[in-house]
Amino acid sequence: AMLLILVYGGLCYIGSTAIMKYDGNTIQQTELLICIVKDLMGKKGEWLLGVIVLFACMTTTVGLSGTIANYFAIISRGKISYKLALSLIIIVSAFLSILGTSTIIQYAVPILSIMYPLTITMTVLTIFNRKINNNIVYKIGAVVALIMGILEAVKVPFLSVLPFQNLDLGWICPVTICCLASFIFSKNKYTKEENVLPREKVSQDK
Repeated sequence: AMLLILVYGGLCYIGSTAIMKYDGNTIQQTELLICIVKDLMGKKGEWLLGVIVLFACMTTTVGLSGTIANYFAIISRGKISYKLALSLIIIVSAFLSILGTSTIIQYAVPILSIMYPLTITMTVLTIFNRKINNNIVYKIGAVVALIMGILEAVKVPFLSVLPFQNLDLGWICPVTICCLASFIFSKNKYTKEENVLPREKVSQDK
């Protein structure tokens, strides 16, 4: 995790500082990275970048394609075979790759704007899984995060008054407040299992 943070953090830093040298309105993301590497390491750097990107993207592609194909095979109860799902995913992915990075990002950003608050919220709540005794915390957190993501995607004006909105993180405060409120109000009522008595009551019965 630390190595990934260093790698992508370094890429973010280089991209944000090197853009001063290039015209951000005309140069695309992939072209910018290639130009930066060429300036720093020359022609050999370009070849090295190509090899690194090839292996990095290959591992991601194999893992995601296999996982998604397996998911569709399970939810379809075998009506869609793993091999068929995998083949379709590879074909669709190959077609999308032809569109280019900038076009993919253009279409992906609205979807990611909706999904990433929900994904981050559920990930953080899972870390505190042992402290959360009621599924209502997860449900409220998920719903609020999804609503905030949708509002973020459609660029609702009032979001500008929220803290951290200048970093596109305006959803953090509303989601955090709602999760904490639901946690406090539900803390001593029911455990995560439906219709199960509180832990204190169970202990007394024993």
